[in-house]
Amino acid sequence: MFAYIHFTHNRIKTKLFDKQSFDISDNNLTFTPAKSQTDIIMAGIYLHIPFCKTRCIYCDFYSTTRSELKARYIQALCQELEMRKAYLKGERIETVYFGGGTPSQLEEEDFKQIFGTLQACYGMEHCYEITLEANPDDLSVPYMQMLSTLPSTASAWVYRLSTMPHSHC
Repeated sequence: MFAYIHFTHNRIKTKLFDKQSFDISDNNLTFTPAKSQTDIIMAGIYLHIPFCKTRCIYCDFYSTTRSELKARYIQALCQELEMRKAYLKGERIETVYFGGGTPSQLEEEDFKQIFGTLQACYGMEHCYEITLEANPDDLSVPYMQMLSTLPSTASAWVYRLSTMPHSHC
């Protein structure tokens, strides 16, 4: 069983302007930037969590209601993260996105196993955003408290919950 993981790479070129030159002649504007330039390379990881309470007939994403497979899937997901750790070639992880399915079907031990693997394989020191798609029905006070107690391995934890109001199927 292989899990679904998608790596994203974003290259942002930032030009630092020390001395720029503007030339307005012959009704043309010419801008010549300074020659110093910095490349910032970021990477993100999308983790597909295919488990749902019910299967919506209109959903095109792979999902299953067989929650008894969750432990095996999380184990496979972590193994795949380990197998593919060379893929990013040292790029820093800045975002982690849990999509689905309904990732809010995960329990505390599932998250601990995933974050432990992410930390060991990729480091989370530069991670500034973790997004979790969630069914609003799953977001009880105890569940939200559990999310807030997950290991703080990222330099700045910013959780973004993406609720799916359509997931009342």
